[in-house]
Amino acid sequence: MNLKQYLSKSSKKFEAFVYSKDLVYKPEKIKIVDNLPKFIRSFFSYNRGVTAITFGRFIFYFDEVTESIVVHELVHVKQYREIGFFKFLYRYVKEYYEKGYRWISFESEAYNIQYEFMGLDKK
Repeated sequence: MNLKQYLSKSSKKFEAFVYSKDLVYKPEKIKIVDNLPKFIRSFFSYNRGVTAITFGRFIFYFDEVTESIVVHELVHVKQYREIGFFKFLYRYVKEYYEKGYRWISFESEAYNIQYEFMGLDKK
């Protein structure tokens, strides 16, 4: 499904939030892929604790699609769009190895915006 289809089924709070944060650009081009083979979903969701992963404008889900996680992944879509696909991947991997997952600047931004959507304090 594309994000435009997802937005049509989502809450007004979600839709207003993603547009207010400028997370959505051409929603019909952002793809949400949640029909991955079971062995791939199992590997990521149970062995790695990963719920979703984003590459460019493609959001791959390994578990249930929720508005909160879509917000997080849309931050990554925006980051890809702003700095470019390869530059994003390079910096992401570099920061992962230098600092660890939770201290990657891209993740910090995504978690802060996700927590704001959820009405939680930023961590």
